[in-house]
Amino acid sequence: MEANASTFMLEMVEVQNILQNCTCQSLAIIDELGRGTSSSDGVGIAWSVSEYLIGTGVLTLFATHFLQLLQLENLYVQCKVLFLQYDVSSKDIQYRYIMKEGRKDDDGYGIKTARAAGFPDSVLVDAEKSRSAVMRFNGELQSTQVAFRLQITQFHSQN
Repeated sequence: MEANASTFMLEMVEVQNILQNCTCQSLAIIDELGRGTSSSDGVGIAWSVSEYLIGTGVLTLFATHFLQLLQLENLYVQCKVLFLQYDVSSKDIQYRYIMKEGRKDDDGYGIKTARAAGFPDSVLVDAEKSRSAVMRFNGELQSTQVAFRLQITQFHSQN
């Protein structure tokens, strides 16, 4: 199967192996699970895998861009949200390799990184405009995150 598989399929096979073989003595490191599919599928997979690993007692480092997963910290006392500190200037990125508890505010890391990589100014200006529109949209959706968390919790308690 691996000879004729997408990177997403290979990711699913690797995660299936983790789920099948992990114990409370395991350490699982998962980076950006679910990015190779739709956002809704990716969130669903990442959420369910997270809950499975939490329930199994596996020590897990889970890097994600799915902000919905930050809600797991509110549902499980053993779940902590961490971020890596970094500094971005107009020319480079300095990673501090220091983990801090809490959520890193969205400070435009991606666009700052694109600027440091030398993207054309016109692309950066358009990216800033798009980012602002997405941030406004996300602000409107923020209240739905609580509803999302409650729906997921209710769904799992019913099934």
